[in-house]
Amino acid sequence: MNTLGCGVVLAGGLARRMGGRAKHGIQLHGKPLLDHVIERAAPQVDQLLLNINQEIDTPRAISGEPVPIIADSLDGYLGPLAGILTAMEWAQQNSQSRWLASFAVDSPLFPTDLVHTLLESLETAPKDTAIVCPTYAGNKQPTFCLWRIDQAELLRHWLITEQNYRMGAWLQQQTTHYCDLTPTGEAAEDRAQNAVDPFTNINTPDDLALTEHYLSGYRTDHSDARKQ
Repeated sequence: MNTLGCGVVLAGGLARRMGGRAKHGIQLHGKPLLDHVIERAAPQVDQLLLNINQEIDTPRAISGEPVPIIADSLDGYLGPLAGILTAMEWAQQNSQSRWLASFAVDSPLFPTDLVHTLLESLETAPKDTAIVCPTYAGNKQPTFCLWRIDQAELLRHWLITEQNYRMGAWLQQQTTHYCDLTPTGEAAEDRAQNAVDPFTNINTPDDLALTEHYLSGYRTDHSDARKQ
């Protein structure tokens, strides 16, 4: 399976509807959300970064190597785009990769072959594509994109001058290629009966309970984007 040079877990947010806790530390199925996401993301990239703006109790390691933690390079807690910018700028200095993959810490069920699938979709994308964004059941998933690293300067300028921090607005500014992961055929029938949205995110106690229930009977065939 193809991997990518660099990826970032976007873990800087707070669960405001769950007591204002740091999302990355919320316990799910016996371990923090952050650990679930690292387990799925790390095999898909050569170097994984953690974008976290709060202190973290336990440093993470992959194969014995510490996972770099990067705080937003812009002040003000500007949201996921600030974390993506920070990771892009880190990659410009430390990686030869052309693309950065992003993963949201509050969505622990994303496909284990997501990066591979998005990279494959570039074969039919416009040559000037700057962002590859997955969609699922008609919904865009901007926190799980591939981002062309050479767009970092443009993104920094956008955040500072436009002060528009919405991911959707930035996707509209760029040449964005959408990759539909919605199940078809037998896979669609199977999903309707058994599966949950692999990009479901945990924002409320009810979301957490639903995801916990799903993981208790987790089926591995739902983790592969090509089977979605």
